[in-house]
Amino acid sequence: MAGTDANRHGTSDTVYICGGRSITSIGDISKWRPYELQLRNAINFKELIIGSEAPGYTGNMTGSLAPAECVLLEKINVCGVPIISLNLRTNYLIKEVLADNGCTANVTLPNAGFVEKLHLGACSTIEVLNHPRMRNFSIQSLDNLISMRVENTPNIPTLTIL
Repeated sequence: MAGTDANRHGTSDTVYICGGRSITSIGDISKWRPYELQLRNAINFKELIIGSEAPGYTGNMTGSLAPAECVLLEKINVCGVPIISLNLRTNYLIKEVLADNGCTANVTLPNAGFVEKLHLGACSTIEVLNHPRMRNFSIQSLDNLISMRVENTPNIPTLTIL
């Protein structure tokens, strides 16, 4: 990890991970409440825990998160983090996406993959294509939902949602 810019409130402005080719996980960074996460050469990351499922947790990251270089990523937790966009389009090995208690506006999964668990907070756009292995789906709020594209993913109750 290259460094963090921490302030006295227990949050950091940016977390930089550079040259992390041999790292598979940095553990739970939710306590830092990063505003921005920069991943460079983190190709072997298998999990990213940026948020927390603890009651009342609120993260600071309001931008977009697209861990495209994390080609081995299997699990991501952004619970309680109000990010604008979660783009996992290139993360074909992703199995678990936890985004409860947040307002992740746009969520995009790869076209075909291994997602088994998808938990969402309040989303405006969802794209899930060809994930027949998904067994565990939940969405906390449909109030912001504008667009939903779901294909060949039978365990997302699209008719109920619509």
